[in-house]
Amino acid sequence: MMLSSYDWLRARGCAALLLFVPVLVGCTKIEAPAFRLNLQGRDPQDFVLTGSEQDQAQRDAKEQNLTALKGVSTILYAMFGSPDDPYIMPETALDPRKIKLAAGAAGMHEGADKTGQQRGLYRQHCAHCHGISGDGAGPTAAFLNPYPRDYRTGAFKFKSTVRAAKPTNDDLRRILHEGIAGTAMPSFLLLPDDEIDAIAEYVKYLSIRGQVEQMLLIKALDEGDPIDLKTANLTELAAEYITPVAESWTQAESMIVTPPDRPPVDTHEQLAESVAKGAELFRGAKAQCAKCHGPTALGDGSEELLFDDWNKVKQFADLSKKIADAEKIEDRKERNESLSDLQAKLIAEERKWLLPQQQVAPRNLRLGIYRFGRRPVDLYRRIFAGINGTPMPQGGADASNPSGMTPEEIWHIVDYVRSLPYDRLSDPQVGKGRLAGLDSWHE
Repeated sequence: MMLSSYDWLRARGCAALLLFVPVLVGCTKIEAPAFRLNLQGRDPQDFVLTGSEQDQAQRDAKEQNLTALKGVSTILYAMFGSPDDPYIMPETALDPRKIKLAAGAAGMHEGADKTGQQRGLYRQHCAHCHGISGDGAGPTAAFLNPYPRDYRTGAFKFKSTVRAAKPTNDDLRRILHEGIAGTAMPSFLLLPDDEIDAIAEYVKYLSIRGQVEQMLLIKALDEGDPIDLKTANLTELAAEYITPVAESWTQAESMIVTPPDRPPVDTHEQLAESVAKGAELFRGAKAQCAKCHGPTALGDGSEELLFDDWNKVKQFADLSKKIADAEKIEDRKERNESLSDLQAKLIAEERKWLLPQQQVAPRNLRLGIYRFGRRPVDLYRRIFAGINGTPMPQGGADASNPSGMTPEEIWHIVDYVRSLPYDRLSDPQVGKGRLAGLDSWHE
């Protein structure tokens, strides 16, 4: 059955204009919660009609952009609904009951359903950092380092799966249970299991919606081929855009990194030998760990600024360097003119992003703080798969990385990394005294 966008919205009991118009309650004007369109990296002025456009061509281009945005918003609403009233198409493979539990306003009075069950879990526990839209730009995000995760790209750092794969359900639940050490992500261990499951499902909902949004915006704006709402078929669009994204989530369970048994380290001599081999690999050309983490693993090895995928697309660092160079110009007039131009460019660039660029730092491995677990298997997976979306590369050998390290070599590096919090920089030799307290490694 062919349904136009207007049919979709009538079936949902809402008009397209409600996506853009605030709700009025009594004499108080209340903005209805809405997902923020992902326009990062694009010039905001391209989507604002100011009346001061240079010519008709510029005005026409802006009107086309606005029409394209309205079309994308309409399709997204038909597919996913709103923060207060999410809609779950079967193609997402999500559990509508869990989404309902996590969505909506926080608080028993506003968020409870007719049975009195608490709703609004995501907004209560997560939105202040991760944002209503899951964009990682909630009210507190700007004060945090690292920034909260932006779910919309579908890329996740901490998981048990191969580098590019999605996390498993257990990975999401684990992060909610344990938090992420060394970051502002807290543990929600005291929440009931059904609430943990509901929040994890809602994170998947936001991520699937975000990736579909990206694809629709690229088609409408970058490729100049917006979808015709009057002839589009919602089922066909879901099959084209939602299904492949949802399948990447269901495939995650089959993409877990399962390490082979580690070489025996049952004696101090065996462990000392493994640690020594790991130290050699760590500093060597094959693993190249020291290139970023430094020869003494203090996280000071990189000779260049490092950024993750969420930040490296921003150009602030280059502009900031040019401003610093301009400040050194001795001629005051020339310096002021240069600074004025560069600072204007910097402000224009900042407007394209919800948050300014943030540098990432390699882990100081001597602190013993590991962001996705300290078990040997956790460290093995980090080394084998790398950390998705970051400069931390895949270290293990597979079809995509045939020159990578063998499982045995990775285990040696795991043993070395786990020894570092007990190592004295002034006495780096491996010996029985240093390893005597590490019997818990065998647990």
